Amino acid sequence: MKLRNKLAAIMAAAMLAFAGVGFAAWTFTNVENAQVSTIEDKVAVGIELNAGFKLYNAADDTEVTRLYLICDAPTAPGVGAGYLAGEGVYWSTSATGKDNEDHKLAITNVYIKGSLAKVNEDGVWDKATVDVAFTADYSALSSTYVDFGAAPVIANTTNIAVSDGATVQSANFALPTVSYTALALALSNNSGLTTMNSTLATELNGATLDFTAQIVA
Repeated sequence: MKLRNKLAAIMAAAMLAFAGVGFAAWTFTNVENAQVSTIEDKVAVGIELNAGFKLYNAADDTEVTRLYLICDAPTAPGVGAGYLAGEGVYWSTSATGKDNEDHKLAITNVYIKGSLAKVNEDGVWDKATVDVAFTADYSALSSTYVDFGAAPVIANTTNIAVSDGATVQSANFALPTVSYTALALALSNNSGLTTMNSTLATELNGATLDFTAQIVA
């Protein structure tokens, strides 16, 4: 973070815990055949989602194990009482927000991936495909210095061919947008930046991004 009056560089890296949730969603359906007075008592679906669904970076298909909120100087020069242009606030999988060549390393689009677990037992009828619904919950994200966008509506993944270990993957979706509040843009000295850093750490302590997958059909 550069300031025209050459104040020391400060970068806030508030780590957010990532919670990946694999819903054990069983679907049971009793099926009756068309013959009069004959009922076959069988479970039509014996499928669940394996535990361990994970989040991936859509840009390079790498697993996201830690997500950082990087707070650099605003991107527009002259904004915020003398800031030089910086990178602004953004998500990154790097604690520094940079790659090895010191280029901005931001993450925007992600997806959730896991697998099916099929029960192979007598009395379980085969089902060719299933549909899975994905949801994201960012309700715990709140700060006086950063505005967070709303959680996306993730489209159902349909017609997944059923087999034990079959891959289940959501469509790509965006992490919540982030932008500085007027309070953050008005900062002009090290004391203010230090306050922002400690306040962010307190406000986001224990915050999670929760992702869920559930069989719906």
